[in-house]
Amino acid sequence: MTPEINPIMGEPAAIVENLKRTLVIADIHLGIEVELSQFGLHIPDQTDKLLNRILDYILKYKPDKTIILGDLKHNIPMTTRMEERGLPELLSGISKHTTVDIIPGNHDGKLKDLLLDLENITVHGAAGAVIDGVGYFHGHAWPSEDVLEAKHLMMGHNHPVVQFKDAFGYTLHKRVWIRAKSDFNALKDHYPKLKAWNDPYCTIMPAFNELCGGIAFNTKHGEELLGPMSSQILMIEMAEAYLLDGTLIGKIREIKG
Repeated sequence: MTPEINPIMGEPAAIVENLKRTLVIADIHLGIEVELSQFGLHIPDQTDKLLNRILDYILKYKPDKTIILGDLKHNIPMTTRMEERGLPELLSGISKHTTVDIIPGNHDGKLKDLLLDLENITVHGAAGAVIDGVGYFHGHAWPSEDVLEAKHLMMGHNHPVVQFKDAFGYTLHKRVWIRAKSDFNALKDHYPKLKAWNDPYCTIMPAFNELCGGIAFNTKHGEELLGPMSSQILMIEMAEAYLLDGTLIGKIREIKG
């Protein structure tokens, strides 16, 4: 079978259909409330809210597996008490219904130490993993050759948004999905032994946690994307941007302000 990636309408999450049904989310950034409080923005602990949203997906779509595509936690280099309490609670709640695969991101240091007593959870390496035909990686590090040889790629890390501006200069940012192809010549320079290249689309997922902010792909800041694949390999100018409701906004080069 060929994997089929289906964003959940109106939500920053996707269902991937192949031999199994998989729920995919990226950039939960559990514990970001602690950092925001240092800037005078006091927000209650969001762990229960985040978990309930995920459980709603699980109850509705009944996936066999949940993949968390990096940056499960937020604070670096330390781990806060909120994360020490919240991470086991969040993952325990999910793993009662599905197995869980975590592709660690740059915020996920010492993650395994917090999950020692939990079952049905697999933590992969930073180079990503091929799971049921899809190559998953967070985006802060180079993915493995095995990941790149998959027929579909999915990553997080950049928290993509598109900026809208009206005639009075008021700006609004909306989370988006980005669907991009790779510059094979640039890719071959870094992976000279790459064999089974399928010219896959790479889907850059929106951040699950709306408190994260993001990078506006259609402004000059979009030229300073995070991670080697986004900044060096993906052809962002030709990439397509979709709102969470499925609306195709256009190619990035067409909507740049």
